[in-house]
Amino acid sequence: MLSLVGIPDINWLATNYGSWVVVSVMVIWRWFGYNTLLYLAALQAIPRDMYEAASVDGATGWKQ
Repeated sequence: MLSLVGIPDINWLATNYGSWVVVSVMVIWRWFGYNTLLYLAALQAIPRDMYEAASVDGATGWKQ
């Protein structure tokens, strides 16, 4: 799959670099859902008054 996008083949089990990449991807994949839930919960905890104040100050939807 990597060679299709121009990245040379990596022997994942023979090099330190390859094993580090594989372990990093596994750790990121494992904790991605948990961290996403924490982030979304924090966003939902922002009071609506803050959004109203930002819109009064002229902030766009993305900046809010």
